[in-house]
Amino acid sequence: MDRVAHGRGEGPRGTGAARVIAPALPSHFPWMRSLLEDGAREGSFDADLATDSFDARIFFANLHRALSVGSFVCERGDSPVDVRALGYVYSSANARGASASTPVGFALMKALGTLGFELWLVAVERPWRGCGHGTAMIREVLATPAGALAYVARLNDAGRRSHVIRNILCGAGYAVARTGGGAQWLVRRDAPDVILRAVRDCAEHATHRAARGES
Repeated sequence: MDRVAHGRGEGPRGTGAARVIAPALPSHFPWMRSLLEDGAREGSFDADLATDSFDARIFFANLHRALSVGSFVCERGDSPVDVRALGYVYSSANARGASASTPVGFALMKALGTLGFELWLVAVERPWRGCGHGTAMIREVLATPAGALAYVARLNDAGRRSHVIRNILCGAGYAVARTGGGAQWLVRRDAPDVILRAVRDCAEHATHRAARGES
């Protein structure tokens, strides 16, 4: 596995241990699924992902496809389309009991058409939260070519740690641009104006649909 980004810096305990991200692969799928299911149970992700529902099975099949071929299938109108997706796993010897090659978190991005990427799914193993790994991982992911175009992120309001993730994202240059529907949409401050307008326009259209009693 080729190292994509490699940095050295002071860890939570000042160890200066290496931090590294590497491409997320199909072999990571069982571990990633477990983290997502755990996050769904605590409200960080759609609660349906912690069940064996049809929608959950479709989601995880798409996730495995994204890790295998770099895209997943999205239904838009009458025609399914391929959406580009990619991600990274993050490892750090600063994680208690973990070797420098043991992943402790991951971040996935999905394409937003011609508008760059959305920072789509982010998770850190429960034992190693609160130690700076989420901040370090997002910083390194945003330093990749795709991460440089990850102008948008979305948070589930119901998540127990949504305020923590929001603070991390704001520290990485994002700001809340839209709220509603149980979610917060954040846009990076260096995003082109067209992206900020697109996110805010979506919120306005959703408000108008709700006022008309439409879903």
